[in-house]
Amino acid sequence: MIDKTILLLDENETSRKFLFNNLRQKHANVIEASSGKEALISAWRDEPDLILFDPILSDMRGEEFIQKLRQNARTYQTPIIALSSDPNPARREGCLNAGATEYILKSSEAISALGETLNRIFGAQTPIAVPDTKAEDKEKGLLIVFLSAKGGTGTSSLCANLAMNIKLHEPEARVVVADLVLPIGSIGQIVGYEGKLNLVTVADLPSAQTNEEYFLKNLPEPELWKFQLLAGSPDPQHGNNIKGERISQIVDTLCSAYDFIILDIGRALSRISLPLIQKADLIILVVSTDQSTIKLTKTISSLSISHII
Repeated sequence: MIDKTILLLDENETSRKFLFNNLRQKHANVIEASSGKEALISAWRDEPDLILFDPILSDMRGEEFIQKLRQNARTYQTPIIALSSDPNPARREGCLNAGATEYILKSSEAISALGETLNRIFGAQTPIAVPDTKAEDKEKGLLIVFLSAKGGTGTSSLCANLAMNIKLHEPEARVVVADLVLPIGSIGQIVGYEGKLNLVTVADLPSAQTNEEYFLKNLPEPELWKFQLLAGSPDPQHGNNIKGERISQIVDTLCSAYDFIILDIGRALSRISLPLIQKADLIILVVSTDQSTIKLTKTISSLSISHII
């Protein structure tokens, strides 16, 4: 798919990022859109080689989107693949009748089916797949950082639930949660993990040993939660003795190995956590309404942070 341009429309940012990374791994040029109107403008302006979209749109019906493309001379022959989160057979029939080239349901088999369809359309020899973590040109995963100005605001629970929901919507995605709250973590307790592998034990290992393969093979997947977990410090004594210089290396490796990396920093702002915050793709600052937290939140948000929710 080298030199092929694909217009990617998905209102779900998580899904769009995952698909973007997969397509870029096959050296496709990818144009992103987050609404039907935006995608139509891009389609008629940029004339992509293929349009990949989820027909669940808030600004128009998916069938209407297809019809508008088919009625325009610039896109009437452009392949259109509907990669849909709607399992209703009527939706599939409606999209195909409107002119979609293919209709694929988002599931654990979706990436494989998408790869086969793209191969058929473009005559490629290699199927689309989840990015190879050993590839030298692999793009970094999406780094999401949770922090708060005060303890007890629920950042750990939010991390676990976000990761679980990403896996529910993107079963093929590699998702990891890392509990970086010091001196003691809490996500392990939330998800029922009682093992001995945690941030402290990993930081004690040589950096050459803790490569991408190590994390993918050894990090536990708590039952029912689906994501992999790097649990936090089991107690304050171990947390206070952690090798802080290793944390940044560990996070960099996680970013190379996984599609989504969710870090729980809590309220631990330090020389260790600040660089991680500043390199994040998305920062979620959890607040509460008491006066002391509001004051602390203003201090945190005044930092050099690029994206805060």
